[in-house]
Amino acid sequence: MADTVQKRKDAPSPDRTPDHSGHGDTYARKRLRTEDTDTDLSGGDKTLEKHATFWYTDADTVIAVENVLYRLSSSRLKDQSEVFRGLLSDEIDATAYEQVTLSDVDGETCYCVQDLAAGDFDVLLSMDRRPTDFCLKVPSFQEVAAILRAASVLKMDGYRAFAISYLENWWPSELCRVSENPRPYAVETFLLGQQCHAPQLLKPVLYELIRDPRWQREPDDGQEPDEENELENAWVHVEPEERGLESLSREDERLVHRARELVLLAWFETTSCNPSRSCVRRASDSKEQCPSTPKKRSMWEAIVHMSGLFRKYLYDPIRGFDALIAVEWEDQWCQDCVEQMHALWTKKKEELWDQLDELLSVDRSKLDTVVEC
Repeated sequence: MADTVQKRKDAPSPDRTPDHSGHGDTYARKRLRTEDTDTDLSGGDKTLEKHATFWYTDADTVIAVENVLYRLSSSRLKDQSEVFRGLLSDEIDATAYEQVTLSDVDGETCYCVQDLAAGDFDVLLSMDRRPTDFCLKVPSFQEVAAILRAASVLKMDGYRAFAISYLENWWPSELCRVSENPRPYAVETFLLGQQCHAPQLLKPVLYELIRDPRWQREPDDGQEPDEENELENAWVHVEPEERGLESLSREDERLVHRARELVLLAWFETTSCNPSRSCVRRASDSKEQCPSTPKKRSMWEAIVHMSGLFRKYLYDPIRGFDALIAVEWEDQWCQDCVEQMHALWTKKKEELWDQLDELLSVDRSKLDTVVEC
């Protein structure tokens, strides 16, 4: 077998998937031997190719990810990765072999990492090589997702925390930070939260999926929606690389539909009638007048329903409650009624946010058993 390999001319950049098509001379992939069985991961005549950038001749540890070979420093690997710390330390951790199998490449031990994409590993190594590049500019979603997947497989807690911090900033779980505008990559983030065991991402992303207009809507009153509403609900900005709703599993689809039913019910209950129908203050009061019940009903219908507010926030009641609070009710209602309504809507908003947690705890009861990435 040849002792050297011609490196590829172009080193992959962190924001694109590297080409591992096998240019130049290559190592022939050998059969991998575990304790009791021979495992051929080559898939036929596939070959292993040295990485153009991350094959350091002065390093001492050979790693195979998919069909790419890396030569890296064992001290750096042990420092960053719990998996390689268990493999390369004096006291070997048997659990590390759940992610890694061993092979022999030209007389050297090769650690073949399972369930890891070479492109993801490239992004993580690029960050490890030049961390300031990822601090001076905001990384793309694809870069952050790649780092999270790779760091979860290799149990690199520092890089995993880095990726999750960006995702938490993009998808905050605080009720007060629910975004006014739709955020891209909701489906991808929901899948990442499940696969990489980051449950704190699930609720804000679930709410984004709830209000995603790409879901097919059934008319509320049994009638066909008019053309204007059809156009309104058919439009959504989608990034070129963004995955569609069809990427969700049937279980996830059912979860989203149940969550949509939950927010619909909360919004219907809130907007069906004026919450301050009766008030001790009457129109005869000189300083703080409050309309009669029939007048309140008429004004409520005009402000909430005829204005389009009800329809606008049909699947976005969190922001709908904020819109109700922002209405200048003081122009017609007395101060006591306004304060009562504000307190009620704030409470309902908090209760709905908590109910999404409860819904996820039921549907994500098996989350703790999900194998990380």
